[in-house]
Amino acid sequence: REVWEAEEGMRKEEEACLAEINEGVERDDVRAMLMRLVEVDLLTALALKPGLTEPKLRGTTLKLKGFRHPAVENAKPLSLEVDEKCLIVGPNGSGKSVVLSSVLSAAYMAACGVPLPCEEAEVGWCFPEDEGMALLQGDGQEVG
Repeated sequence: REVWEAEEGMRKEEEACLAEINEGVERDDVRAMLMRLVEVDLLTALALKPGLTEPKLRGTTLKLKGFRHPAVENAKPLSLEVDEKCLIVGPNGSGKSVVLSSVLSAAYMAACGVPLPCEEAEVGWCFPEDEGMALLQGDGQEVG
């Protein structure tokens, strides 16, 4: 019983401390502070890593010049410009899925304020900040 009372006392003390810390802190203040930290982090990344470009966020165009998918080792550079809709066609194994994955990765990275591994980037696609994103590829067939 003494242990339980001690733990309960510690829990109440922690709650009181957190309430005191949170008192007077506005959500907009925290958001502004986090955005400033993101900006500093972005500038630091750009200064330390050559080959990264800060994407321009505007319009509805997606323009990538020399984009290399960050998760693909020795990726070939991808350059494209899409205004509204785009159809990707080609035979099996021609890289359609890699192009789609690259485009979505670039758009999501740009929306998150991450510098892109390319020569030039203009991204007009934005994702709602409270939404997650998932890219599911393939047709669900088992191979092998």
